[in-house]
Amino acid sequence: MMPRHLQFPSFADRLETAVKWVISESHDRTKDLGGTSTTQEVVDAVIGALD
Repeated sequence: MMPRHLQFPSFADRLETAVKWVISESHDRTKDLGGTSTTQEVVDAVIGALD
């Protein structure tokens, strides 16, 4: 939501897509989402999905 607020709608769309992909398609999930990954591992997966 912050990138969209700062007038970066294209990046906001890319970031949202990457987060949704990591949560739904990858094995990287934090414990609160039923996984075993650390927050840093999930962040790294999101960054990887952006590339």
